Amino acid sequence: MTQQEQVRVQLSTSLIAVLSQQLCARADKPGRVAAYEFLVVTPAVSNLIRESKTFRIDSAIQTGRKFGMQLLDDHLWKLYADGKGKETETPMTNESYDFGLFSAKPGDGAFGSKDVIAFERRPLGSGTHVFEFVVSKKPAWAGVDPYNKRIDRNSDDNLIQVDK
Repeated sequence: MTQQEQVRVQLSTSLIAVLSQQLCARADKPGRVAAYEFLVVTPAVSNLIRESKTFRIDSAIQTGRKFGMQLLDDHLWKLYADGKGKETETPMTNESYDFGLFSAKPGDGAFGSKDVIAFERRPLGSGTHVFEFVVSKKPAWAGVDPYNKRIDRNSDDNLIQVDK
């Protein structure tokens, strides 16, 4: 085992979490606000470190939202889009966002994985877009960033009820 492999093994077993922050100028008043990235070292993340696949850690952070994980870019977008507690339109680059079709409204009552009809990441830029999904049943709800990871803090306006 090389010295680099030994260090990766030691790091993967001793690291608990990583918090990285960047201070940014506030949009709503003088001062600064902290934008942060947070990583909890789960068994999956530990394995990525051990196997020298750290390029996949961003993906692990995105799927680790239930542990409070967050990418710095996602937090920066939220701060930018919601500078004063109200939504402001921002230009969008051709980044990938989550799109979902659901049989029930995400976040309501007993909503669960059984209510997800389709869920995909697709590129989205500024302007008007038409997305087509081929599904086995008609959805009741559709949304862009329905789990509120990137666009803003209020997912209610990221979801629409599908006409009956």
